[in-house]
Amino acid sequence: MKKILSMLLTGALACLLSSCSEEQDSNAPTSSEISDVKLNLYKLLPKDSDKAATCESRKIGEHYYLACNYIAIGQSPSSLYVFYYDKVKDPVKRFYALNGKAMSLYDEELKYVSMLGNYKDTFGLPLPESINMGEVMKEFEFMRK
Repeated sequence: MKKILSMLLTGALACLLSSCSEEQDSNAPTSSEISDVKLNLYKLLPKDSDKAATCESRKIGEHYYLACNYIAIGQSPSSLYVFYYDKVKDPVKRFYALNGKAMSLYDEELKYVSMLGNYKDTFGLPLPESINMGEVMKEFEFMRK
């Protein structure tokens, strides 16, 4: 009986440590990919800036998105830079600038970053019905407060 109980406890502990209860979505952006985007945004700041780049990922409908902005103590957060996540279309690119702010930032400052692209240039417009920009922006509204 003690052996069975010991095996059950060992199995439960192993399950907790390996996060077996939560399946990792293979279509979701990895924390490493998100950190890379955040680092590239941070590099755009002047050296003596008191701002920091922050990014949050969400699954909205059937797609994943990444919203980023700049924050600083005592200041309002910057506008949101929203990226569409897709790892199938291109072997290197992962995040595609989706809203106007992100497209401008990409075109002016981030074209050299291999993992970034422009949604309009890659997928074309109009957006498919499965991408509702109003819903996407609403989902990331908490980052503007």
